[in-house]
Amino acid sequence: MGESMTTLKDTQPPWVRREVVSLVYVAASPNSGTTLLALLANAHPQIYSPGELMGPGGLLHGPEGPECACGLVVAECPFWAEVGERMAALGHVWRPDDWRLTHDRDHRGTPLLTRLLFGRPGPGLIRDRLLAHVPGLRRRVRDMVRRNADHARTVLALSGRDCLVDTSKPPERMIRLARNPAIDLQAVHLVRDPRGWFWSRKKAGYTDLAANTRQWVRRNVYMARLIESLPPTRWMRLRYEDLCAAPQESMDRIAELAGLPPAPLPRDISTIHAHLLGNNMRLRRDRAIREDRSWRDNLTAEEVAAVQARTAALARRFGYEW
Repeated sequence: MGESMTTLKDTQPPWVRREVVSLVYVAASPNSGTTLLALLANAHPQIYSPGELMGPGGLLHGPEGPECACGLVVAECPFWAEVGERMAALGHVWRPDDWRLTHDRDHRGTPLLTRLLFGRPGPGLIRDRLLAHVPGLRRRVRDMVRRNADHARTVLALSGRDCLVDTSKPPERMIRLARNPAIDLQAVHLVRDPRGWFWSRKKAGYTDLAANTRQWVRRNVYMARLIESLPPTRWMRLRYEDLCAAPQESMDRIAELAGLPPAPLPRDISTIHAHLLGNNMRLRRDRAIREDRSWRDNLTAEEVAAVQARTAALARRFGYEW
């Protein structure tokens, strides 16, 4: 009888038979260099980064849908089409413009309670604790855990590599993935000089200096608190400026965090190819590693002084001195 018995693992498609997925999660604020990090991660022969693994739902895109770094929209990209087919074979809903991998993408048309628990506003980790007392929602969280694990396994299997780098950014997602028994998570807190960060936000139309600096402080305090709750051997902090100034050393640190040997970066990073999602840098063919220092020429002396005064205490903690 023992020879005829089959386990659940035996009946699963080969791309989901991997027991645990090795994943490095990058927690960061927007405009902090996550797309550059994702691109460089793909130069390592054992690492694959699709960029924002939670999907394109929050990305700006054209009328035909979100665009992959390969130049095709996600709906026409062979890589993502195969991911969608494999996810469907596993019984998951997966659309090119919405991968259904976050709670806030899974509440449309549902009752007010579900919106309050799963909607974007509010302390996400407190919401998670409430779910333990709501049976129907608890089941949906279990489904979300399985969907994220199956998606990570599928992408990793298609890449043919050993470790994923997810640059989705929200720290709540990091903690949820860390709790997922199918994911072996390490984390990177990517932080950017608040003066450069404010200039990037200002260029994007967010001009309120007080609101922006308050956001930089609050987000990074929150990210630091969550990431530092992980075991010390499972996380690292990286500054955007160091990633640009010493990319090889920075990526070697990430490889070491993932338990992998270092691998050389190519002299020309435009030769790195991957199916990734992120900002528009992924679509350019003239890619180069250059720190954006344009804030020095575009912010007024008064603005620089104000940003420094409002962020000094936390910035010093991250190694910024002025």
